[in-house]
Amino acid sequence: MGTVSDLSVDQLPQRSPLSAITDAAGVCSIRFAVPGQVAWEVSQITVEMPDAPIGATAFLRVNGSLVTPLIPTGDAAAGDPPLPVYAGDVVEIRWEGATPGDQGRALLIYRTASYRR
Repeated sequence: MGTVSDLSVDQLPQRSPLSAITDAAGVCSIRFAVPGQVAWEVSQITVEMPDAPIGATAFLRVNGSLVTPLIPTGDAAAGDPPLPVYAGDVVEIRWEGATPGDQGRALLIYRTASYRR
């Protein structure tokens, strides 16, 4: 796998709005993976669930590893260094303790990058 210093930005930032509905257990999960043999340099992930009840939690994980906790009603994971996401990585934004039927939304801002192995 490449390293952050191996990334080469190929194009202007992209934006991808994503959403999911909270299930009966109070869990709302947005999962995505980088398609093909490219990498993403993620500069920001913004989350929003305005009606999340007090006590709800939200987390950003890559391949099951915690990147950062988030404020469930609205927050942004951003700043340097950007988060490298390689082909095969799975990114998950997960709310727990939410109200069934509530919608969780996320906006992903990233650049497509190539990398050396």
